[in-house]
Amino acid sequence: MQRQQWSKSERNTLFKLILENTSNNRINWRLISAKLNRTANQCRKQYNHQTKSLNLKKNKRWSGAEFGQLFGSVIVHGKKWELIRKLQFPNLTAEQLKKKYELFEKRRKQGEELVRKILNGEEIQKQEIPHLIIQYKHFTKLLHMYDNVNQMDMLSKQAVLKTDQDFNIRVSVAKMKEILTAHGIEV
Repeated sequence: MQRQQWSKSERNTLFKLILENTSNNRINWRLISAKLNRTANQCRKQYNHQTKSLNLKKNKRWSGAEFGQLFGSVIVHGKKWELIRKLQFPNLTAEQLKKKYELFEKRRKQGEELVRKILNGEEIQKQEIPHLIIQYKHFTKLLHMYDNVNQMDMLSKQAVLKTDQDFNIRVSVAKMKEILTAHGIEV
C-alpha cells in the first residue's frame, strides 16, 4: 500500500475501531487494518504516534538504569524489540524501544568522534562545544552508573562496562570539564 497522510476522520475511526477490537488488552490490528484499508503496521504506528502526542503513554525522561537495562538487553538479545519489550519493558511498545535506542545510538555516534579527539589531545572547535556539553552530561550519568555498578542488574553492568572499555569514562569526563571550563562554561 502506498504511504499517505492520515485524515482526522481516519484517526477518529482508528480509535473507534481499537475500542471495538480490543479484548484482554490485545488489539486486533489485522481486523482494524482491513476496515481502514491500511496495513496493520501503519495502524499500530499511527496509534502509537497519536497516543504519544496526546501524552496518554508513559512519557518521562529515562533514568540511567533504564538506558542500561535497554542496552544490556540489546547486547544479550540483539535488536529483537518485541522480545526485549516482553522481558524488560512491558509498558512500552517495541517501536518505542527501537526509537529510543536509535536516538541514543545516533547521539552516541555523534559524540564518539568528539570524545576521541579529546582523548587524543586534539583541539576542540567552538562549534563543537554544544555537542561537548551533551556528551559531558551523558558521560557524567555513565560515570555515576559506573560508580554504582555493583548495585546494577547484570544487563546494565554489561552496557556500562562496554562503554568504559571503549572510552575511559572518568578520564573523558575530567578532560571534558577542563575544556568546558576553559571556554567559560560552568558545569
